[in-house]
Amino acid sequence: MPDFQFLTTDNPEEFKKGNYLKQIRSHAMLSVKHNEQQQQRSKSGQASTKSASSSTSTQPSSSTSSPLVSEKPLRAGRPVKFVDYNPTKAAEKGSRKRSQQNQDVEDNDDDRAIATIPRKSAKARTTFFARYADAVLGPRQVGRGADVLNTMPEFSNPKISVWDLKRQFDHLMLTETMKKVYFPAMDGCRHAFLSTACIKATYSDMLNGYVEESPATLYIKEEVYTMIRESLVDPKKQADDGMFMCIGQLLAAELVQGEEDVMMTHEQGLDRIAEHRGGLDKIGGQGVVANAISAGALVSSILREGEPPQRFFNHLTQPIATATTTRLAESPIFCPRNDFYSISSLCSDSTLQILRDMRDMTNLFVHSENIVRRQTLRDEYPYPRQLSSQFWSFHNRMLDLPPNSDPSTFFDPTGGNGGGGASPDFVYEACRHAAILYSYAIAARVPISTAGQYFERAYPQMAVRVDLVKVAPGFCNHPPSSSAASPSLSSADAGSDTAFTPPSTSATPNSVSFSLPPLSSTTHPAMAIVDAIQRTPNAQDAWGDLVGVLLWVTLIATVAARAPPSARCSFGEHLGGGGGGGGGGGSRHPSTSSASSSSNMAAAAAAAAANSPSSSFSTASSASPGSTTTSPSAGGGTSTNASSPPGWTGGATDVQRDYERAKARKNLASMAILCTIKLGFEQPESIFPALRTFLRVQSLLRR
Repeated sequence: MPDFQFLTTDNPEEFKKGNYLKQIRSHAMLSVKHNEQQQQRSKSGQASTKSASSSTSTQPSSSTSSPLVSEKPLRAGRPVKFVDYNPTKAAEKGSRKRSQQNQDVEDNDDDRAIATIPRKSAKARTTFFARYADAVLGPRQVGRGADVLNTMPEFSNPKISVWDLKRQFDHLMLTETMKKVYFPAMDGCRHAFLSTACIKATYSDMLNGYVEESPATLYIKEEVYTMIRESLVDPKKQADDGMFMCIGQLLAAELVQGEEDVMMTHEQGLDRIAEHRGGLDKIGGQGVVANAISAGALVSSILREGEPPQRFFNHLTQPIATATTTRLAESPIFCPRNDFYSISSLCSDSTLQILRDMRDMTNLFVHSENIVRRQTLRDEYPYPRQLSSQFWSFHNRMLDLPPNSDPSTFFDPTGGNGGGGASPDFVYEACRHAAILYSYAIAARVPISTAGQYFERAYPQMAVRVDLVKVAPGFCNHPPSSSAASPSLSSADAGSDTAFTPPSTSATPNSVSFSLPPLSSTTHPAMAIVDAIQRTPNAQDAWGDLVGVLLWVTLIATVAARAPPSARCSFGEHLGGGGGGGGGGGSRHPSTSSASSSSNMAAAAAAAAANSPSSSFSTASSASPGSTTTSPSAGGGTSTNASSPPGWTGGATDVQRDYERAKARKNLASMAILCTIKLGFEQPESIFPALRTFLRVQSLLRR
């Protein structure tokens, strides 16, 4: 029987041409002739083999020529030849590769020659990532469903398959608008199409438990970066739609990994491309491309707690109202009506009350900015007492909420709160934990990442409460730098519950002292939120019509899981409203007792765990708004430098804690990207107001 022969082309219409039809007929006749010869040999008993039946034609013009494959077969027997036909390469090269035996044979009809390109020789591995992936990854499978003709762009390494990634994750990430508008807008741009694999690869890493990038993800990013560098050389490609989409998709992948300098670089690159094009409205794709990439840029700014490029912040400030049957993606940061009419029937009454409280707190905080500014101009206290009491009241209500193990919080998605199939509500649990972090950050006027560091010491007990009667008077008699440190954290012993206590006035009239509980648990609040999200039945569907709520939850938890302040700025600068503020926010002065010259959150926590049951921090507001000092508690009488406290070596406990926090952040960021994809493409009129509100809250918390 003649060898199998595969004919491939980039255009299925080519199969109707005469060259292909002749090739097929010739091969069929060889098969018939071969069968006749087999019958004759069986009758005559001859065992000889005719040469005409042992060779296979690989050219449409000849049925008896030897094959063009020059590489040796890998195993005994007749090899199965994979023949690639590419008319574009034929026109460029003008000739075809031939086997070593037929080098002197000239072909008079080159158009009918089919080039045989050995797959291994065409896929050269030229970088470290390619060699690394070649050693670790498994081989790419033959036969890829709908792409049997190999028409999709692929990576150079044959072990990296775009089709495999699409098959695994398109049902999670592909929307109708992406299929109808976004992918057609790529217009054959290879690096724009292949860069979509970056998002899917990082999502796959998250599902597989990788904290760092896997070999496959490293290789994919390396090749995409190489294609970007090559395109930047071409003036026609360096600012086209394909480049804009490619960098935007790389940014979405970097959000998951959390490299903030890389994220900022991509944001600036997208801003420069939009400026070069004359604005986001000049980007193609009927506005869909600009909407999706701008939403990703705003999410990037939120996760790194920074300022976004103004161009993206102002995008779709007045979106065009369109009739839609889709529910609005309502959340505490987006509620255009006076109540949650779209999602009220989808969650329990307890969850709905949390969302209402956080919506009211957000509106009060954002709208109170003008009041605070007016009082500041009149030399009054920058933070009014009434507002402070209201914010702490919101926070205390969140702390008083029972966990989802309480039967009063059980919920049946089909029958409601009173349904017979009621069970623990993990949507409620995720919202409860997020609300505790969010409300504390606003009440204490600290960044959300700092709130995460505080509650890393309070979980899992969560018995943290503020007594407004005692705290409000002393709390409101200080400027924002002192009020940020307002409620005291005290711990009677390592095993007791943690509670807020009133500020101490024993040292000086202008100081506020508080104690941090010892770091006796490695549980971070973000981990509790990850656990709750993963237990919800429709987590991979981004909670369905509750996608706006999930976006709010994941943004809070991802920001709370950022690296400790020691990696960015000092602990005192956070208490002073963020680094870089006016009034000498970074200066420090020694207290009356022994003090250290520098302090940060992680080092202070380690010193607390190593030296004493609790470490006291004293914030002196008389010298400068942001001046801070650190003094050991009564149990530790010697002065130590908080940046390298004695007895602390950064052991396995700290490494494990950082690992768990980083893993939780990667899970949460992946879910945030999934929500952004769904809303950025399908409901841009919902996601942009929500992201702008969140950015305004973060901006106020940095002051």
